[in-house]
Parts: sequence; C-alpha cells; structure tokens
Amino acid sequence: MKNVFSLLVICLVTVSAMAQSEYVDLGLPSGTLWKTKNEPSLYTYDKSVTKFSGNLPEKHHFEELQNNCQWIRVDDGYKVVGPNGNYIILPISGDMICIQVGNDVLGGRVVGSGGYWSSTPYDSNAAWRFVISSTQIKMEENGHCAKLSVRLVQLPVIAQKTVWVDLDLPSGTKWKSVNESGFYSYESAIDNFGKYVPTKEQWQELKTFCVWTCQEDGYRVTGNNGNSIFLPAAGWRNCNGGVSGVGTGGKYWSSTPNGTDAAWSLYFDWSGVYMDRYVRCFGQSVRLVQ
Repeated sequence: MKNVFSLLVICLVTVSAMAQSEYVDLGLPSGTLWKTKNEPSLYTYDKSVTKFSGNLPEKHHFEELQNNCQWIRVDDGYKVVGPNGNYIILPISGDMICIQVGNDVLGGRVVGSGGYWSSTPYDSNAAWRFVISSTQIKMEENGHCAKLSVRLVQLPVIAQKTVWVDLDLPSGTKWKSVNESGFYSYESAIDNFGKYVPTKEQWQELKTFCVWTCQEDGYRVTGNNGNSIFLPAAGWRNCNGGVSGVGTGGKYWSSTPNGTDAAWSLYFDWSGVYMDRYVRCFGQSVRLVQ
C-alpha cells in the first residue's frame, strides 16, 4: 500500500508540473519558448504592445516558427511541431477588422483566418501580423485598429545570448549588445529591469567618451578600445498608442526622473544625439547596463 501511495503522489506531482508549464521548448535555433495557449481576448496593436510588452513576439520570431517547424492542419487551426518533436496548437480564431471612414472606425468579425500580432511596426499606422488560414501561412501588414489574437513568447537567458560590451568608459560601465524586445513605459522599464536601466549620467558618459557614427538604421557607438554597440532607430510609441520614428529616430529611457510625471531619455535622429525630458507614458526602447 505504501508503494502504491508513493506512485500516486509521484504521478500527481508530475501531472501538476505539466499543467503549470505554460511555455514549450520547440527546439528552435534561438531557444525561444512559445506559450501553450492564446491570450483570452482579441487585442488592438496598441493594447497588445502595452499589455504584453517584452513577451509579444517580434516578426522574426514568427518567421523562425514558420521556417523551422512542421505545420499540420487540424480541425481548429495548425499543430506546429518543432525540431525536437514538441508542439503547440495555433487556432484559426478569426479577426475583428477595422476600416477608417472619416472620423469613424467601422469593423466586423472575419472567420476562416486567424491573425496574430507581432510587436514589429510596419509604419506609423500599421504593424506586422502573422496570418494563418486553410490556404496560407504568411506575414503581412495590418492597421493598428484591428483586433487580433496574441500568442506570447519567452526568451530564456541562454537564448538571449547576452553580451556585455566593455567600451573603455571611465566608470567601467558595460553596455548590453542588444535592446530589450519592444517598447516600455518608464514605469514598466523600471519595474522590469530596475538597476540595469542606465542613469542620465551613464548616457551622458556614453555620448562624451564614444564616437557616434550615423548609419542607415541607427548609430554605431564605438569606445576608445575599438569595441562598439549598435543603437537601432527603433522609433517610439506615443502616449496615444501610435508608433512614430521607425527607421528615422530612437528614444531610450534612463532611470533618472525629471519631475513627478517625466524622466530623462536619450533621443537621436539624423541631426544628432540629445538628452531630453519625456512624460512617462511614452513607450521607448531600453538598453541595459552592468
């Protein structure tokens, strides 16, 4: 009886652990983990990037899923089988389309296809979405006002391949080689990354002691020792939810407040690099320091 009870406990613990596993390792090259289920509602682009910042897939995550997995049609969508045999189900759950007519936004439900938001902007009024139906699997642009499905991802530390770059700065500060995924409000940046968000003084040190070279899609920042990082012109999300400046400018939070409703940020465009004050509801890029 004791052995039977022990086996029962082990089985229950195993089932419980499986039920709590929200993300699946599909064996993808990047190591990205995909959540097992969609979020429970349909979302506009602005709502999705605000609510799920940091876990909303970028365009390249969907492309990796499309190119490295086997897609098997099932009753309610697709069974997506990774290189390691693990799988997720992506349902064809329909969309709520929108059409702008003057000052009015008209919309309706579309069945037979399923759209999934990526966090990657297409332009100031649209973003990339991943579309699945019985006849197609592809990326395409979509206006922000549509309501689409959301499937989240998780980037394990090992998958992020974090590299901290020594730029030979007087303070000894090292800068991360890549941005965090998506845009963050000031509060979200501080809540998620705390002491790793650079201060105003650390941004000013980077400006003063490095060479900033304007390139096609951002700035290459090179230290005295020849090491460098790249700051992409990722644009920013305005407080009303609209995305601006993609490909032409970038705004990066510092952790340093400026009054009770704003904070200091690094801003750049093709005319130069500046420190400026922005209200905290702005969605900006985040580059971490160590």
